[in-house]
Amino acid sequence: EKKKFYYINLPKEFIGFQDFDLENEEHKKAYDYLVNERKIDINLIIKRKIGACFEGYYGGRIIIPSFDTNGELNYFIGRHFLGGSPTYLAPDKEKDTFIFNENLINWNHPIFLVEGCFDELSLPINTIPLTGKKILENLVQKLLIANIPVFIVLDEGERESKEANDIKQYLLLRGI
Repeated sequence: EKKKFYYINLPKEFIGFQDFDLENEEHKKAYDYLVNERKIDINLIIKRKIGACFEGYYGGRIIIPSFDTNGELNYFIGRHFLGGSPTYLAPDKEKDTFIFNENLINWNHPIFLVEGCFDELSLPINTIPLTGKKILENLVQKLLIANIPVFIVLDEGERESKEANDIKQYLLLRGI
């Protein structure tokens, strides 16, 4: 089966959080969304190289980058902070070709699986966002090799969903 493998670059309009101009109204809205609404620590935002695009295809979106084990950018997610649609935009890359922010994972310690990137920022210790409602085989293979405890941490409304139960059952059937 042919799969797309290609390099990812951040959008050319990307501005890192540390370069926000808080005199600029749009920059201030992005800042407020991350720090005041989502309650994400400023040091974590800078450490994770989070920023935003204020124009272009990803305009009006917070950009959360992902890095591989070598520290190379392998994906990013753009989330609208102004309430626009679609809420999320991301590069057209098959999700089973990477693990989101694998550079932050210690495969010798328990892993926490969460649904999305903002959930991962709320629990930033050995946490992998699924970036969706299903678990991908590349992640399952890594978890099998690591042979460590795995915790599924979902929002209250997601805990009893069919998708959450499917993930739990699939992992249990695989011995995870």
